[in-house]
Amino acid sequence: MEQKQKLDITCSHCGFMDTVSLYAWIDPNRTPELKDQLLDGSLFSHTCRKCGMTAGLIYPLLYHDSEQKFMVQLMDSFTEDPFEQALSIMSEEDELREHAARKNYRMRTCIHPNDMIEKILIFDQRLDDRVLELEKLTAAVSLMMENPQLHVEGLYYSPSDHEDGFVVMTEDGFAGETELDRVLYHKIEQETLPMLDKEMLSKTRIDHEWAVKAMNMKKSRRRS
Repeated sequence: MEQKQKLDITCSHCGFMDTVSLYAWIDPNRTPELKDQLLDGSLFSHTCRKCGMTAGLIYPLLYHDSEQKFMVQLMDSFTEDPFEQALSIMSEEDELREHAARKNYRMRTCIHPNDMIEKILIFDQRLDDRVLELEKLTAAVSLMMENPQLHVEGLYYSPSDHEDGFVVMTEDGFAGETELDRVLYHKIEQETLPMLDKEMLSKTRIDHEWAVKAMNMKKSRRRS
């Protein structure tokens, strides 16, 4: 199975077009060094051979953790079925793996490397990203109510040796951190998730938009 793919990259600074070889998929259990490069962001950067400008890259990449049984697919669009795209990349694997991918794997899709990195960090800590997205929604609202001048654009899960939390991002960039509320986490896990239907729980794109829809579904069911 070919692990790399050739892509044409055009330098945004000088316009030089280059054909580069990039990873199509990685399994951290086989190549842990590639996981390190993914998490530090170096896997998503390219230096132009002509002008020397280094810029970020976003390209299709499948992260396949064969031991923890989850996949995160970085996609350039959501027009394709993520399982079909993942399995086409792994087309030379045996039928058992395909069956496992369809039936037993957690599958997530995203369109930005930062979101891919966050999913990996979450699953490495054996947490549920659906619960965290709902908690992030609550935390963002609380932060902006406490400080009306603060416009939270996003929160990213940040594991720690002491206390896990979220990095807070605004339109101006990094704005500090807030702790992960474990009591709220378990409350969402026990009370909110059971109120969501099977379709919502099985979505592959779990993000802020998903959390808003899930919260609205919860409110609607409470009223009915």
